[in-house]
Amino acid sequence: LPLPALFPPADGGNHTWPAPNFTNPETRGWAAPICLIVLFAITLLIFGARIWSRFFITRTPGVDDWLIIASMPILLGLTIATVLGLRIYGFQLHIYDQTPKTNITVRQI
Repeated sequence: LPLPALFPPADGGNHTWPAPNFTNPETRGWAAPICLIVLFAITLLIFGARIWSRFFITRTPGVDDWLIIASMPILLGLTIATVLGLRIYGFQLHIYDQTPKTNITVRQI
């Protein structure tokens, strides 16, 4: 399959996708899920400190605090969906290494 591009390659060559590797494809590994989980944990610590200081120390919560509280479940769901997508549903594979099954599951997420 030729690579889609706006302009032809500068070197004039015919660039194509590499051959698919369904048996042992190159993946991104655990780097992205670990980064997501660590950053979410840091976010929870900062969120907890802010809510504690605004609600219990200064006792002056604002609209922004309520919006942050409302956004945390959304962030949790996004983090879980991304980690699941990376580890189970095929986000960790290159497009040319997708099997017919992961081709479907990637689009279902």
